[in-house]
Amino acid sequence: MKLSIRQQALLIVLLYAAIFFIAFAISKTLLYVFVFSLISILVVNFIYKNLLKIKIPHPISVTLSLIIYFGVLVYA
Repeated sequence: MKLSIRQQALLIVLLYAAIFFIAFAISKTLLYVFVFSLISILVVNFIYKNLLKIKIPHPISVTLSLIIYFGVLVYA
């Protein structure tokens, strides 16, 4: 059975989450890394989608969203 792109992405994310939650049982620091990486992905994706809404091309939107995110992160 062939999985759709959305189902493949869900499977990969669930596998990633399961690995990190198992690792969390060993080390609490890994959970912090996992949560931080998920939040980072969500924030960058939010910025990227908003840049696309104002008609900025895809490559520039990706670059700008990463620059904005890491700029704020370094500033903080």
